[in-house]
Amino acid sequence: MNTHTTILGGLYVALGLCGLLGGAFVLTSMVGGGLVAGDWESLFIPAMGVAITLLILVFAVPTLVGGAALLTGKPWARRFGILVAALNLVNFPIGTPVGAYGLWALSGDRQELDR
Repeated sequence: MNTHTTILGGLYVALGLCGLLGGAFVLTSMVGGGLVAGDWESLFIPAMGVAITLLILVFAVPTLVGGAALLTGKPWARRFGILVAALNLVNFPIGTPVGAYGLWALSGDRQELDR
């Protein structure tokens, strides 16, 4: 396995785990805070918390799966990693450089280095 592929897999796993942790924090704070406030007529804040958590999970879950696949050397990991890198380009601020590095590391003719 290529050194850049290993580094990218570790970055993907770390970014995915941070996303899962952040999603749990957003869900707990916004839904819990909205329900504790006791404003039962307006469930806008808890609904917004669920929507933000789902958006965070859209970025975190594929990144975590792609990182685990890259680290274990799955045959489909390179193509899926390129898709995850493209998705992470819009994940500002941390995902953007990780996505750019992922596109650089996974594209090109480095197939002979991965054996």
